[in-house]
Amino acid sequence: MSPSIAWEQSIVEGHPTHPMHKTRCFLPPLPDYPPSSYDLLHPRLRFISVPRESVKTTYDFEGLTLPILKLASSKAGKDLTVKADQIVIPVHELQLVHIQDKFPDAYIYPDEFGLPLLAQQSLRSVIVPDAYHGVHLKLGVGVKLTSAVRTISPESAYLGPRFSAQVVPTLTMDRNIVTVARELASVVHSHPDGEIAKHCAAIIRECHEDMSDDRGERLIVCTALVEQGHAGQGGHLPAVIRIFDLDTEEKKLQWLQKFVTIFLKAFLPPMLHNGVAFECHPQNCVARFDLKTKELKGFVVRDFGGLRVHLETLKATTGIDMDFLDGHSIIAPTLDDVYTRMYHTIIHNHFQQLIRVLGLHYNGLGWDIVRDQLRQQIPRGHPLNDAWLSPDRRTLPGKCFLRMRMSSMYRFHLHGPFPNLIHYYGVEPRLKKT
Repeated sequence: MSPSIAWEQSIVEGHPTHPMHKTRCFLPPLPDYPPSSYDLLHPRLRFISVPRESVKTTYDFEGLTLPILKLASSKAGKDLTVKADQIVIPVHELQLVHIQDKFPDAYIYPDEFGLPLLAQQSLRSVIVPDAYHGVHLKLGVGVKLTSAVRTISPESAYLGPRFSAQVVPTLTMDRNIVTVARELASVVHSHPDGEIAKHCAAIIRECHEDMSDDRGERLIVCTALVEQGHAGQGGHLPAVIRIFDLDTEEKKLQWLQKFVTIFLKAFLPPMLHNGVAFECHPQNCVARFDLKTKELKGFVVRDFGGLRVHLETLKATTGIDMDFLDGHSIIAPTLDDVYTRMYHTIIHNHFQQLIRVLGLHYNGLGWDIVRDQLRQQIPRGHPLNDAWLSPDRRTLPGKCFLRMRMSSMYRFHLHGPFPNLIHYYGVEPRLKKT
């Protein structure tokens, strides 16, 4: 019964395999905040203005920011005035130091116009209470979390709203079970150096979580389902086991069967038909549950930074020439590259973590379910059969996080051979299913 933001903020363990999954580095000129000295889950929204000629906007960014400007003026008891040749940009309060350092043409509005925020688990996607219904902000923050500096690149600011408006409506998907959280508008500084421009950027994105009660649903970010160690009765159990009363192996198998079935029906079709792989790892994927019955109804996927798109297949199946900036990391040279990204996010990351938490890994029972559903849902003769299900595919390329970290890589990846978990039958002797 807790609101979706409470689930977002319950996450402690986070990424299941990244060796630096919760490290945080405050990049200069930010001071080095000691642990617990700054509340990253409850920051403040601040405002700056810059000359219009200094930024690039996509779609109606100014119109969509009016509600927060009105709220800021109301809270301050005075108008937040904007000059005609200026544009106002909402920024994370930590980012003000970077703004002052990198953008001398920026004016910073006084703190009296600041607003309280509720941060999702990514820390840069934030809800502005009382300002929006169905919309939230994604803000650039000059903090390195895990591997990436959590800013917004010019490539991402350009692509997101265009992909949402032009590509998403044409994709092959069952929209009753999967919803794409569209990015509605964006702004990014026009500084010629993208490494500087990315520090002054923002995206306005659909937020389906705060409308879910109206539909009788609870939206829970999937990472939260596997967390444990909460206070209260049964808090030592992973949330998925405690909340859904999965106290027997049979119940766990039934729950996992439905989850895997709906998940693959949601995310395989865009890849199978259009050559588009969403990065639907547990942080980007939000599960929709019925508030009364707790039945899984579908998923919402958010964030386009980790997409993988094979342009030729997309064009052939939708007629769309995707609009993007040259050099964007989401472009896949081959379909096999698309399949590699999807394997990492679905099989290696999402399903593996859930199967292990449910105690269905070492006995192989969880992977039986995954194999059966893949065989049912991948058409015969489709190249994905050979890429994932062929008995000869004993390994698949996986992200080498530590090597990538030592090379300061995060958008482009280093891969090594990982065991293909689709062919895992457990450590207990038993007959293999054919």
